[in-house]
Amino acid sequence: MYQTYEGDSLDLDPGSPFFEDHVARYWWAASMAQGLRVLDVGCGKGYGTAILSKTASEVLGLDLNPQSLAEARKHFETPKTQFESQDVTRPAPSLGKFDLITAFEVIEHLPPSLTDDFLLGLGRLLTPQGRLLLSTPNHDIVTLSGVHIPAFHINNFEASRLRRVLSNHFEDVELLGQFKLRPLLEQALFNIDFLNLRHRLKRRDHRPSPKQTPTRKNNPKPTISAFLTHPPTFVARYRFSPWRWRQAGLTVAACKNPRLS
Repeated sequence: MYQTYEGDSLDLDPGSPFFEDHVARYWWAASMAQGLRVLDVGCGKGYGTAILSKTASEVLGLDLNPQSLAEARKHFETPKTQFESQDVTRPAPSLGKFDLITAFEVIEHLPPSLTDDFLLGLGRLLTPQGRLLLSTPNHDIVTLSGVHIPAFHINNFEASRLRRVLSNHFEDVELLGQFKLRPLLEQALFNIDFLNLRHRLKRRDHRPSPKQTPTRKNNPKPTISAFLTHPPTFVARYRFSPWRWRQAGLTVAACKNPRLS
């Protein structure tokens, strides 16, 4: 059974570290959710579920952290956006089937022994033509760059191993790298650095954990609603590339045709 942790979902704070990364990922998924029935697994405090609802016909957010669910219901529950506590390793038949499932930054929180049950459960919840969008940090980049690893990241995947594990459960698996566009020369190096030598040549010994990273100062923070009504301008700086999954610090997998036998 998944154990919840304090701080295991992103705060409802635009100044939080990685907030833009998460918001950009949900707006990217929303572009594929037009008119669909969508399941947001590991919805946390519900901001991503709210983004998906801008295009989907209905969205159900699932999470096992009661504090996060309470926040999600308080801020984002609507007739077309609902939240429940459900364990997808044993999905209830009452959930039905979904055309699109998002599971962003979830699999690394699970005990490794639950990985197969988790992926099997997601496959059972998809319609025949449905699609799963799953993301997790690329552990190759995390370890090479010395990025802080939260205590609740207990099931970490290099991108190539993630592909192998997902292919055991889905016939069609495409890996993409999520990244933010860099200055011209830095982006050119990123594009050709398939071996990630840039991290080996200049390794950062430490990156502050989210709780240590300062939020913006001097400028007033925008309200959370400013990020959820329409795609904010920073979303245009993000890319989801099938050519950059080796280099990107965040791996996104698009999966179809679950193997249910």
